[in-house]
Amino acid sequence: MDNISVKYKIRLEEFENNEEFEVSNEGTKIFELSPLELDFTKNDSYIIRYETKYPDKLNGIKLNIDSKYELECENKKWYKECIVNKTHFSKNGNYYTYHSNYKGSKTISYEAPLIKVIYSEEEEDEGEDDDKNYGLIIGLSVAGGIIILGVIAFFVYRYLRKRNINENEDNKNEDKSIPLTSQNTD
Repeated sequence: MDNISVKYKIRLEEFENNEEFEVSNEGTKIFELSPLELDFTKNDSYIIRYETKYPDKLNGIKLNIDSKYELECENKKWYKECIVNKTHFSKNGNYYTYHSNYKGSKTISYEAPLIKVIYSEEEEDEGEDDDKNYGLIIGLSVAGGIIILGVIAFFVYRYLRKRNINENEDNKNEDKSIPLTSQNTD
């Protein structure tokens, strides 16, 4: 199934599923989510907005499934606003939106995009340093390769030049041949 989603490449595989499940109650679908990046190095809290037809049916929202607390949310007409504090997270990363299902457990809202969380600059800088180091390694490798090719070309040039000089000297020696007979005109 190509081009079915802008964000995800969906691949369906055949398998046998004997699991029984039950569907009850009504839910809602998230149409829009903003913002998609929360930088806690700049602010300690953000308000995120879930646009949905039935905001009252989207409950128990968490971004970090390991957090002890759900987000504090308020239902508005056609959307839900939630306050996200820095204490909800412990590290940088991309986070799904989780909500409560009818059984009381949490379910991922796959229709909502991932939210990028920048918790601390240290981890973010480490990734940038890794990218810079990778670029430096590639640059040095290319420069080293060019230097090695230059050295090889220099030695090949010297070898060929020496060979040409030796051949020219051999040719000159052949031209200065001494005649077998000498003519004396005395």
